[in-house]
Amino acid sequence: MLLPLLEQLRVTRPVGRPRTRPEAVLGDKAYSSRAIRTHLRARGIKAVIPEPADQQGHRRRRGARGGRPVSLDADAYKGRNVIERQYAHLKQWRGLATRYDKYAIIYRAAVVLNAVLAWSKRLSDMPYGQGTPGHGFGAPLQPGQTEGIGRSVASMILGIISVVGGFMFLLPPIVGVVLGHLGLKREPHGRGMAIAGLVMNYVSLALLLLAVVFLVILVIAGMSLGDYTST
Repeated sequence: MLLPLLEQLRVTRPVGRPRTRPEAVLGDKAYSSRAIRTHLRARGIKAVIPEPADQQGHRRRRGARGGRPVSLDADAYKGRNVIERQYAHLKQWRGLATRYDKYAIIYRAAVVLNAVLAWSKRLSDMPYGQGTPGHGFGAPLQPGQTEGIGRSVASMILGIISVVGGFMFLLPPIVGVVLGHLGLKREPHGRGMAIAGLVMNYVSLALLLLAVVFLVILVIAGMSLGDYTST
């Protein structure tokens, strides 16, 4: 499973083609195999994977033919539990933990919404203007200012989701409108993104309302036509 996953890895960059080769791969002892280590070594990827006790004993019994001991970056390996912590955070939502949703698209929507909220919270915890140079939004952070733009970013993302989703869902635009107004009021440096989010979310709600009204008119017209034909 790991090698096909590495082949599908694509990380976009501000300029140029997506990045397909990570600097290192962190994994537990279950991923310690000759095939995986050979593949990572051939691609120049650092393997931060501990060697199980049985593989160590087998290598020692072979003597010089067993090869050199496997190196392990202990400091880098401490970051392996980031994925486990994120899974634990996801499973705080009962629907994601129990997987009782009937349709996969609903389950995926919950995962995306959880990721958006986690990302927006991370952005709101980061002081505005202290990110990567040249990749911020709005004016630079002034001395003494520590305002985040998480609500504004979340509103804009939910607006994009509402527009791309074809106005099929009611919850994202409502949440986007609430976050957009909160961002507009409390996050002056994210004003542009908050306004963009509000526009897209309000447009989505308006089109959804028009679709509902059109559907109601069709139902009433159908019922009237049925009564007319029956008489």
